[in-house]
Amino acid sequence: MALHEDTGPIQQEEGKKRPRMQTTDVRLAARRWKFRFNNMWLRDQGLYEVVEHSWQSCGRRDILDKRAAYCLALERWGRERNGEMVSRKKELRRQLQNYRGTQDGVGCDLYDQTKLELSGIMEREEIHWRQRAKVFWLAHGDRNSCFFQAMASERKRQNCMLGLKNDMGEWARDEAEMGNIVVDYFTSMLGESVTSAKSGYRLSLKYTGRVHGRVEGDFWGKLWKLTMPPKLKNFMWRALRGILPTCCKLVQRHLNISVDCVHCGEAEDIDHALLFCEEAQSVWACWGGGCNVRVGVGFNQWFAEVCEREPELRVIQWCPLTSKLWQARNNRIWVAKRYSSFALYCMGSSYINDWQ
Repeated sequence: MALHEDTGPIQQEEGKKRPRMQTTDVRLAARRWKFRFNNMWLRDQGLYEVVEHSWQSCGRRDILDKRAAYCLALERWGRERNGEMVSRKKELRRQLQNYRGTQDGVGCDLYDQTKLELSGIMEREEIHWRQRAKVFWLAHGDRNSCFFQAMASERKRQNCMLGLKNDMGEWARDEAEMGNIVVDYFTSMLGESVTSAKSGYRLSLKYTGRVHGRVEGDFWGKLWKLTMPPKLKNFMWRALRGILPTCCKLVQRHLNISVDCVHCGEAEDIDHALLFCEEAQSVWACWGGGCNVRVGVGFNQWFAEVCEREPELRVIQWCPLTSKLWQARNNRIWVAKRYSSFALYCMGSSYINDWQ
């Protein structure tokens, strides 16, 4: 590479058209990076000592000055610890190679201790690189970062409809035709009378497909008028709405658990937990009449039939039994405590009397 004279820091290679600038002043080349906390420092016991010492050394200074002081102390300490961690990792790997061929007990113990320490360092490195991987910032990091703003705005820039299907199943790609499809859809949907928030709520449930399999009509009014504790009314509302955290419901929420019932091993949904389980069947057998469960009849429909067939006092006695069944299920899972069917029946029967 030939250098031209009297060009200062500008160098130009032979055959190259563009010169290359080189800065010789270290003060201009150095860049002050913004302080960022490293999550792997949380695994180091010395972190708390550094923070405490830097905070107390500032005395009665302003809190912003204290914050700047311990950030500077953390930055220096973290730089030293990072260098020590790299050298320590190399040393531990060398020791593992030396201990690998030993057969005595002392050598095996040293090998296990060295391997455990090396695993701790590797885990801290994994935390460090996981924090630097921006793909995890959306789920675990700062939502108000530049990366998040760019990702959130990307969909807005690409958000467009290329076509819509009409009632005949044909694609419409013209802007005017697509507008007519949207207008016709909402005109037909809102043609029904929507005079209150309640009617609008029911209409939204209808068009989202959430009405099927649930009680309708004036049933909810009858339920709220029953003379029983508000806590019990809330439980019955949750059970009839299908939002009790059964195993099947938790799996739908992406929890990695088994769907098997703790009593009989079958798939546990609300109908099974409160009706078809062997324990539930034995409790309803103790209760007596109104317990003939037909195949294909869910908990909602069965409860609605009980409310129509039985007097109000009988329904009030029926609700605590349902609540006690659910409590027994939870006690079986969390505290490994099991009740007999007759004990559950007695607790449910005395619940209303104790409340009154």
